[in-house]
Amino acid sequence: MNYTLNHWRKLNVFCSDGAVPIDNNASEREMKRVVLNRKNSLFVGQPAWRCTAAILASLTSNLPPAPA
Repeated sequence: MNYTLNHWRKLNVFCSDGAVPIDNNASEREMKRVVLNRKNSLFVGQPAWRCTAAILASLTSNLPPAPA
């Protein structure tokens, strides 16, 4: 009961505005992609390559997806 009362305003916004998404899967997927790229760049061979891989991963993770 307390949970519902504490989130009542947000629940009303969600119920009154059809544009508000019910979940945040899109943002979760984006964050997962960034974190995996960062994690994978840790295991690249030479230390100088790690820095380059991390920079390239950061740049490519900010690109919009290619049109289908």
